[in-house]
Amino acid sequence: MANFVPQTPDNSPKRCFDLAVAVNAALRGDTANIGRLACAAGQNSVTVKDKRCRAGRLLFL
Repeated sequence: MANFVPQTPDNSPKRCFDLAVAVNAALRGDTANIGRLACAAGQNSVTVKDKRCRAGRLLFL
């Protein structure tokens, strides 16, 4: 996951590169997200449908 890019007026090539890396990571879905999940009583499985949840991703419940 990309690091935060500091909000400073720096306009160096490294800063532009760091910003591009962060934006591309966010567009790929490489972000930390929080959500809610409700399970009915007696339910023994749940399906998470979100395009950010795919092979190679980790979901903590």
